[in-house]
Amino acid sequence: MLKPLFLDNYLKIVNDELPSRYKLLKRIPVVYDDSESVKELWSKHDQYMRIYREQKQKIYFSGIITDERQTKKNLLDLKTDIAEKMIENCHLCQHRCGVNRKNGEKGFCKLTDKSRYAAEFLHMGEEPELVPSHTIFFTGCVLCCVYCQNWDISMHPEAGREVNATELARRIDKREREGAKNLNLVTPTPHLHNILRTLSKTSVNTPVVWNSNMYFVFLCGTYNTAL
Repeated sequence: MLKPLFLDNYLKIVNDELPSRYKLLKRIPVVYDDSESVKELWSKHDQYMRIYREQKQKIYFSGIITDERQTKKNLLDLKTDIAEKMIENCHLCQHRCGVNRKNGEKGFCKLTDKSRYAAEFLHMGEEPELVPSHTIFFTGCVLCCVYCQNWDISMHPEAGREVNATELARRIDKREREGAKNLNLVTPTPHLHNILRTLSKTSVNTPVVWNSNMYFVFLCGTYNTAL
């Protein structure tokens, strides 16, 4: 459920009065080397995030957007590269399996570095503020709930269609033109690297709903979070 604190900004993004957070990330220029360690990249990430937060606060409070240019190498790229390195010793979730998913190893989620989705469509069954919601159901999960309503895809990550970032980005753009108010990512946690790569290729301005599971309710106190 969307928290009231976020609802005002969410609606402004839907109405294209404010940029979504991932669009803001694309506007923060960064300098780093791909060969740097995860620790070094995280250190630079923290520095650039301070710049991001300052710009976000200025824009979100004033409502004035002064520069919409996307930089060649930006903060979203840095986040993507960090996520790619994280799955080499995977700790995207609290299981912290430590497997190298890039080498085909699988942890608790049963996923390699490839991502698949079982369905993507304009969902009309969410909260009123969200519909129509461009919902993408990813396969695999970081939990194993006996009551899971999506058991067939959460426990069988090999099902569905493999994510191609460019192709999925075009589909996201298309759904927005068809009336989607947001991008609703279901069970996204183990797919962070491919989601960030997809968002880097997405051109529309849309809120992103991180539609997670009970793991994040206990850990972060959130279920649906508008980004």
